[in-house]
Amino acid sequence: MQDAIRRVNIEIFKPFFVNEAVPINDKLYTVLESDITPLDNSKINKEGIGRTYKNFFGYAPMMSYAGKSGFMVNNELRIPIQKTA
Repeated sequence: MQDAIRRVNIEIFKPFFVNEAVPINDKLYTVLESDITPLDNSKINKEGIGRTYKNFFGYAPMMSYAGKSGFMVNNELRIPIQKTA
């Protein structure tokens, strides 16, 4: 199902990126930026949270944006990696 949804999303997004492509070696590419965005859940008693690189407890979702206009194309809610001493 996820593959089908991704294919449909590509078809939906195509018209928005026509004028945003970046030429590299005679091919056109769309910019895709992905980054972790720590969410502070320190004062909330949720299960599965971990210490983030910002030194608070929460989640570390990965968010991806496409094109110069920054269309959000994918998110992944991730629990920070727990380090043991």
